[in-house]
Amino acid sequence: MVSHCVPDPVGGAGRSRAWQLLRLAAESHRVDLACVLDQPMNLSHWRVINQHVDRIAIETAGWCRTALGRVTGLCDRSLADRVRLGGATTQTMRDWSRDCDYDAVLCTHPGLWQQAAGVETGLAVLDLYCDRSRLARGRTGAVAESFLRRRPCDIVTLNWAASLRGLAGQPYQTVILPDAVDLSYFEAGVGQSTAMEFSRERPRLVFHTDWTRRGGRRALDWFKERIWPFVRDVVPDAQLEPTRKSASTDTVAALHSASVVVSPHSHVEQARLPILQAMATRRPVIASSKATESLGVRHGEHLLAPDNEAGWVDSCVMSLCSASVRSELARNARAFVERHYPFGESGEELVKALGGGRSEPTWLARAA
Repeated sequence: MVSHCVPDPVGGAGRSRAWQLLRLAAESHRVDLACVLDQPMNLSHWRVINQHVDRIAIETAGWCRTALGRVTGLCDRSLADRVRLGGATTQTMRDWSRDCDYDAVLCTHPGLWQQAAGVETGLAVLDLYCDRSRLARGRTGAVAESFLRRRPCDIVTLNWAASLRGLAGQPYQTVILPDAVDLSYFEAGVGQSTAMEFSRERPRLVFHTDWTRRGGRRALDWFKERIWPFVRDVVPDAQLEPTRKSASTDTVAALHSASVVVSPHSHVEQARLPILQAMATRRPVIASSKATESLGVRHGEHLLAPDNEAGWVDSCVMSLCSASVRSELARNARAFVERHYPFGESGEELVKALGGGRSEPTWLARAA
């Protein structure tokens, strides 16, 4: 699996999408993974990835390349799509191709589509994951046309059905693969042996967001300044703990240790997956009403979704002080994710489209 990021069920949109595709491929195929080490990873996470792949090639991004990518991404977001792998990783992919006759190649970032041409395979799949802002600008069709001009593909996967408007009349099959949560990863006990242990004697409020995107630190500062002091006035022994950016197992442990999880960021794409991840851990969640609009959740039943500062304070105090409220929200939250965002059902159409492999099929999943 060739990736500009490491697949991670607790990561941001790109990492979670890569993990989703890796898990779907690994259910019926053997997977080779080549990825860029975009941020430090702990040993327990690598062990989880190793359970789903045969071979791994890791490319470390130097500080100069990393800094250049961040600067260009801030100046022009479209430049972030121009992802390329280094020569060593590309050579490793060629060596793999000589050793193995692959059934399919799966490219989950359009910037790597041209490098996928070096893999001889009978089926080519490109994932065009996009956030709602790009979808609103109608860029999906333009991105597909620009990257598929030199080499056509057989299947294009999308995360939004509305993206089909920009791909009408194209010569490839389109498959909708909506966002989903790896429920098994968020069960109690995952990563607990290597993660921090938290005391449950004091009520704990865990702040969880997508730290790979801009705005996470700003949202945390807003919460500390405008909400947390008033909560502490009523619940003086309460603790506030933000999740970490790098260690996914520590993040899962922190979520399980929480009395309540908050995700106050109003940007839909930054809060969407953190909200679902917290709900999957059977924890009561408080999130911005704007960020929950596209999830299909109901305020007061699946989570609490205040729309002003006073509502945030009231929701935090009520959930921290009432065990019955926390218990009901946690139970309904997990049931909602199991019903609407499970891995299995979300990938049925793609698995069906990829059917017909050999008895011992092999995948090169290019996740970028």
